[in-house]
Amino acid sequence: MRLVALTSFVIVALIGFPPAPALGSQPSISVPRVVKFSGVFQPADGQPPASMEVVTLSIYADQEGGVPLWQEIQTVAVDTTGRFTVVLGASHPDGLPLEVFASGEARWMSLAFARPGEVERPRVQLTSVPYALKAEDAETLGGRPASDFLLAPTQSDKARHATSASAGDSSAATAQSAVTANLIQPGATNFMAKYVNSTDVGKSAVFEIGGKVGIGTTTPLDGLHVRFTNTNGAFAGLAVQNMGNTALSFSGMLFYDQFGALAQFQGFNNVTHEYRINNVASNGSINFMLGASRLKMDKTSGTTISGPASVVAGAASTGLSVSSSGFTGTLVQTTSADPSSAAVDAGDAAGFGVFASTATGTALFGTASTPAVGWAGFFDGDVNVTGTLFKGAGAFRIDHPLDPENKYLSHSFVESPDMKNIYDGVAVLDAAGEAIVTLPDWFEALNQDFRYQLTPMGAAFVPYVAEEIAGNQFKIGGGIPGRKVSWQVTGIRHDAYANAHRIQVEELKPSAAMGTYLHPDAFGQPVEKDRPAVDDFKATAKDSPAAIAAGPREELRARLRAISQKPEKQ
Repeated sequence: MRLVALTSFVIVALIGFPPAPALGSQPSISVPRVVKFSGVFQPADGQPPASMEVVTLSIYADQEGGVPLWQEIQTVAVDTTGRFTVVLGASHPDGLPLEVFASGEARWMSLAFARPGEVERPRVQLTSVPYALKAEDAETLGGRPASDFLLAPTQSDKARHATSASAGDSSAATAQSAVTANLIQPGATNFMAKYVNSTDVGKSAVFEIGGKVGIGTTTPLDGLHVRFTNTNGAFAGLAVQNMGNTALSFSGMLFYDQFGALAQFQGFNNVTHEYRINNVASNGSINFMLGASRLKMDKTSGTTISGPASVVAGAASTGLSVSSSGFTGTLVQTTSADPSSAAVDAGDAAGFGVFASTATGTALFGTASTPAVGWAGFFDGDVNVTGTLFKGAGAFRIDHPLDPENKYLSHSFVESPDMKNIYDGVAVLDAAGEAIVTLPDWFEALNQDFRYQLTPMGAAFVPYVAEEIAGNQFKIGGGIPGRKVSWQVTGIRHDAYANAHRIQVEELKPSAAMGTYLHPDAFGQPVEKDRPAVDDFKATAKDSPAAIAAGPREELRARLRAISQKPEKQ
């Protein structure tokens, strides 16, 4: 931050007694105990200053180091060029406390604006002005020290002490031994007084300096600072207790803004045992922060979670981690009737919008309670499945080629109990009525158990497979020179993945699924006959917990990132 002072400090009051008026003069006017300061504020972030800025004003005994003798926080008006004027002490009815300047030693003033990146400015020494000239006589009354005006003990005081001493019982004698003849005990600077016995006044544990109050400390860090040492949890420093026993009986705190309006309440309810934090201010928010991480509840933008570190728990790469031993870890619902609404709206610039994993269960489950109008899942784009896709049926749906604006065209998948691939083409026969059909160089590495179908085109003849597939090609014979033959070849996959993941065509249902249906409506059965849980569909040994090797979460994410990339188009 750059802050340029444009005018000097002005001390307009440092005394407790105004000068006595001369005979015949006008009545004296009370000397104001405030300090005026003007300057220019240029924010460190390079943005223009706001029209109203919050600033902390401090007075120190030293040019560097130490704690403030006095502080206050004010909201000041700043013009478009950054110019402002502030009056120290203006927020207190009595202005600046006289004890700040009682020693007669030099004092330094500094200020800090409450904006990110701002720091306290270098301190500037305060200088005196005409009002301060009266301070020469501020420690005397008519030129006499205050000690000249102490009252000596009266005879009645002495008699009262003598009476208590002659009462005859031991307790009275003990009390008398603790009572001094002089009712005024020596004090300690800045400590509040208390009765040390039934008669005399001495020093308490409450310390006040510069408007800050310390209990157990002589260096209070804020308006109220309680310092103590406790190692067994029996003492917390501040206790608030409401003895009421109704639904509105709260123990807590109220916070007011600079205009005296109630802004926030937080407290504990005696009946419901609720701890409530309620920001009632206009356009208010509640912001929980941990370093750069935050959980913010805002009346306008709702609830947001942001930051590089975990807000609830977890590693530094986690925005929000929720752990639960209950049936449901996180429940998110919306009651909106808008078809475009979302209970969870997730997105990621380069990674996964939603990432889910499980050891023995189902990582992601979707269901549509009304299948006629709802989708259990909808993917707008390409879908990559690295494992086996189980389904009740399969089809493609496109805009109808003849009426794309008004109709769809759908086709069912071709199904097989095997992992079967289909290849076809048209071969032109040579002068000998033969043709060599060349297949891709990976054909035999992928397929086995070949099946053939040949159909003559343009004339009736009987083509046949003269030589079966070898070296990724086969030979057609028995044709008419120059004629065409439509051919089709099928093969069963025997690649490494297919060999390790053969489909079991028939299998018994697990015991928990016996008597239930995947699609009870198709068999005229009631909905109660539906399978009890989605995981019951997995019944083979490969799905058992012992067969599942669940690697560390980050290793799994890295593997998914690697295999989820689309291959480049050739």
